[in-house]
Amino acid sequence: MSGGAPMGADPLDFPVVTTLGPNLCKTFWPDESGAITWKNYDNARAIRYGVYRITSLHDFWCLQVSLQRHRRSAHVRAALRPGVDPRRTERLLHRHVDRDGVVREPTMVDVPRSYVLFDLDGVPAPIGWHRHLIDFSRDLVSQVLPRAFHGAGFVVVASASAAIKPGTWLRLGFLLDRPLFGHEIERAVGDAPIDPSTLRAVQLVYTAAPIFRGMEDPVTERVAYGWFDRDVVSLEIPPEAPKPRIDLNVRPDPTRGASHSLTLDRLADAVASAPEGSRHRKLFGCAWRAGDLVASGQASAHQVFHSLGQAAVQAGITDPPNELARIIKSGLERAAA
Repeated sequence: MSGGAPMGADPLDFPVVTTLGPNLCKTFWPDESGAITWKNYDNARAIRYGVYRITSLHDFWCLQVSLQRHRRSAHVRAALRPGVDPRRTERLLHRHVDRDGVVREPTMVDVPRSYVLFDLDGVPAPIGWHRHLIDFSRDLVSQVLPRAFHGAGFVVVASASAAIKPGTWLRLGFLLDRPLFGHEIERAVGDAPIDPSTLRAVQLVYTAAPIFRGMEDPVTERVAYGWFDRDVVSLEIPPEAPKPRIDLNVRPDPTRGASHSLTLDRLADAVASAPEGSRHRKLFGCAWRAGDLVASGQASAHQVFHSLGQAAVQAGITDPPNELARIIKSGLERAAA
């Protein structure tokens, strides 16, 4: 692929990436005591990039049913940058610098989509909810999602942990009346108990059914769809909150209350888990605290830029890499002042 528009950039394109070997599904089996244990998803860097297209809820449902069988495949929201070979690539939204200094250029670009997938995991639910996917999901939508979703048709997929772990483990798919970026959808749903990671551009959204060894799948029907009052959802997008003003004269403690010692990994975790509205302030604060690690020889400045920059992207900060670097640099310079 060379030049032109990104591959998979149409709002109704549904990108699917496939590993060159590792499975992207969980495996469950009973141990000697009969308790269920499991193996998590394999790690994979190299992937193939392909595109399906959905134009209706029925298309959406058919695709989810089909993807259940593809154990090495998963969905991403991002489109593939022009010039990137779809036969072998990686999920990189920004330039990535490895710990050994190797630079890997971005391969994907965030684009708006006319559909959305929400994971609702661990929401309290009665035993056996998975036996009535449509009715249960319709009630759940009316209870936990904004009014715009009430009465809209959806596709529902029982996640790998459904009927294994307590609470709901499911994914809901909706068609939208216009293309929206993930961060816009996240603002629109407010404090609904969704997992926002499915709205990140290069986050893997696992679509394969789990593998069961020595036991039956406790969920007899993992994918269903229901059409109700309308096909699409119309969302009102609140304005983006202004970036918080960072007070350069107040030394923050992003790990306040913790009992163990400060490490770069802990600071990165604090950045990655920061809620919307505090992410830039948390990044600056953690960079300031990381200055102590640099001063004591426990970390290099390069390691700080790498770890905190990656954590910022994971948290959902959409600023370009040079802006993230500027914030981290400001924190380190403040620590050295």
